[in-house]
Amino acid sequence: MIRKFTLAIIALSAATQAATAQTLTAASGIKTLVAHHERHDAQCHFFTVTIRVTSPPAHGKLAVQREQVPVDGQCRAGAGVRIYYQSTRGFVGEDSFSYLRISNDGSDRFNGEVSRTISVR
Repeated sequence: MIRKFTLAIIALSAATQAATAQTLTAASGIKTLVAHHERHDAQCHFFTVTIRVTSPPAHGKLAVQREQVPVDGQCRAGAGVRIYYQSTRGFVGEDSFSYLRISNDGSDRFNGEVSRTISVR
């Protein structure tokens, strides 16, 4: 007997939000927040986080914007990056994209490739 299964691994922490694979939902043609990233130390010193799109969505576009992002714990909010997705108006179905997340903190274990799948309705 052969069984098929899907395993999604999602890594989250108070200091950053990163994922190896994650499926999200968005309305067709509407700009939707799909990720935010930041990195800070115990003294609330924020490190620069850079996002480089490695595989853009086939049926929409991404906007990467530097903004204040929410943080758990004593720092509350700080400098980070938000990623927004907007499908082509009228598109319904699945879209996906990948990006490289890099902070200038050499010990940041969340640096690396992130893939997202968007279910557009």
